Amino acid sequence: MKKITIIMLTVLIAIFILIPYSIQGADTYATLTFGLKSDVQGPTIENNSVTLSNPSPANESTGISITTDFWNITIEDPEGDTFNWTIEGNGTLGTNASTDCTNGSYNISITGNLSYYTTYIIWVNATDYASGNWTNETFTFTTEEEPVQETYATLTFGSKANIQDDYPIISDVGPTNGSTDILLYPWLNVTVTDPQGQGMNITWLYNLGAGWTEFAYNSTASGGTVRQRATFANNSQTVYNWSVHVNDTTSVWTNATYNFTTYEYTWGNWSDWWEFNYTAEAPTNLSSSAYDNSSINITWDNPTNGGWDSVVLVRNASTHADYPFTPSNGTEIYNGTNESYNDTGLAISTTYFYTIWTWNETNAEYSTNNGTTSTTTQGEFAVCCPFPADTATSISRPPTNLSARVNGTNIDVYIYFWNLTPASDTWSLLYNWTALTNQYASVNELTTNNATTQFIWGDTTYTWSVNATDGTNWNNQTFTYTTTASASGVSARNDTNNDNTVNVFDLNEAWTHRTGGAYSYDGLYDVNTDSTINVFDLNEIWSGKS
Repeated sequence: MKKITIIMLTVLIAIFILIPYSIQGADTYATLTFGLKSDVQGPTIENNSVTLSNPSPANESTGISITTDFWNITIEDPEGDTFNWTIEGNGTLGTNASTDCTNGSYNISITGNLSYYTTYIIWVNATDYASGNWTNETFTFTTEEEPVQETYATLTFGSKANIQDDYPIISDVGPTNGSTDILLYPWLNVTVTDPQGQGMNITWLYNLGAGWTEFAYNSTASGGTVRQRATFANNSQTVYNWSVHVNDTTSVWTNATYNFTTYEYTWGNWSDWWEFNYTAEAPTNLSSSAYDNSSINITWDNPTNGGWDSVVLVRNASTHADYPFTPSNGTEIYNGTNESYNDTGLAISTTYFYTIWTWNETNAEYSTNNGTTSTTTQGEFAVCCPFPADTATSISRPPTNLSARVNGTNIDVYIYFWNLTPASDTWSLLYNWTALTNQYASVNELTTNNATTQFIWGDTTYTWSVNATDGTNWNNQTFTYTTTASASGVSARNDTNNDNTVNVFDLNEAWTHRTGGAYSYDGLYDVNTDSTINVFDLNEIWSGKS
């Protein structure tokens, strides 16, 4: 019995010795007390990296609609720390990023339609704000293949098919699909019909082997025949693929794809298509500028060659913020022979796109080339349209007035002139107004509004500014102009009375401003710029007499 007791004690002692080492082997530390429950201390917890999950569209997914608006992903930090993230995609997917974010779903917007049967790549990077650990993953998805035009029907066994009537219909295609011997630059035409009579948008595309490219766009009220010039079809004996995408006001759409082969031209018949290529030039130097918050000034130079009867200026449609592809791709705002147009009745702080062509009435043809320009109308508070125009030259001495247009409500305006006298490099206030609303701020008859501007040197650049405030914000614009020189052979500096002749009257004008005389010092008459008006200035003037 005593032997058994000794053996049991030996076993218990061995157990108490081995247990701590066994627990330590599992990276868990324990202090055991005989007869008491052990107190176990767990391992140190690591700060895990941010996780990315649930991408939508799913990673490596296919057949994704080209009208998909967003790509989303769930970003989470296991410890609930905040994090920074960046999502960047190729093509039209764009980029989005944010900082100090919490667990949730984040996305990038997709502007416009995606391309058919194209693989898009998205890179996502998320950084744990607490630890600095980062996670970076790449995702892809592939869009749907371009469908052919289909007719949708609901069929009932034994009965006539009932055709759905809510899809736009494309018919009367020209050139017919698969046509050959087509002239270069042919007209493409289709007839579009919506069963409900809804308005439709027609997008024209071509594919030269490197993907589909949009080249024209139409909006039509209720359907009919539309056409576009295939300006991309410029090679002989070539197959050209083109497509028309039609959607109505409820975004129900129909798509159709066609092709044609151009005629095989040789040196003997090159003149067959040269006549078309030799159309009138488009207007040049098209430019635009905001006049105020509701109008834009547009100018251009008419072509000097013949072959045109008028110029056609088109503004983009309100539903299509881009340059008009064709004259029917927007609103025709001018058709004539002038070289300028003021587009009025526009929305505030809005960008407008313009395209200009020439038109040949005899051939019913627009120029193949065109010019484009875009401008954003002014906001509610703005300064514009200086007179003389900024950087203008050959301005009278002095100009008849200084003016600028100020747009806003309850605006205070100040016009300053820099260096009224050459010896004084300072800003001088000419005039100011209070509580103006949408009108010109001007200094008319400048010579009587400020006596120190009775004479301004010829052939000299001057600086002036318009400072306007609505009580909260300031809008300050600085302009320059250069005065005209005196008549040929006359020194503008010595013609002190500004009559384009240097003679004894200029001597008298300078002498009345001499130092110590009846007038205070005025550097305008210090023609030799020695800070004194005296006999030496008279000698200088007389040496340049007419």
